[in-house]
Amino acid sequence: PQAKSISTLALSNLALAGSPAGRVARITRERVEAAAGGSMLRIEVRAPAGYKLNSLGASSLTLVSGNPAVVALGESQLSWSSDLPGVNIPVPVNLGPGETAITATATIYYCRAGEEELCLIQQVEVVLPVLVTPTAAAGEIPLTIDLSPLE
Repeated sequence: PQAKSISTLALSNLALAGSPAGRVARITRERVEAAAGGSMLRIEVRAPAGYKLNSLGASSLTLVSGNPAVVALGESQLSWSSDLPGVNIPVPVNLGPGETAITATATIYYCRAGEEELCLIQQVEVVLPVLVTPTAAAGEIPLTIDLSPLE
């Protein structure tokens, strides 16, 4: 048997294992025009080709309206569990005249399809400018988070 000894383990590049705040992908989408009244924010999250979402990860999304008088969100905290390549999440909204932005901040877990031992975590912040006018066509407001590639 080996004698009792104490040694020091030296670790380097610990910043890589630290907080991922510096690795948040920030995306601003093109402005969407919508009509006033009740509507739906349709959030679509898509994994890259050859990957799928990971139901074992706690994927989540937080929504914030820059001006609730223009875009009043029916929900602000969302989470999902799926092994599919993508999910669609409808969020009811009430729209009033004016201009604002919806900010979606998400943590998304996904894995290579068929190789679940290779899983990734992506943090993303998407800003969607919204203009609500009386002349805009009614319809849903689309918000897409496409992880391949992050635009």
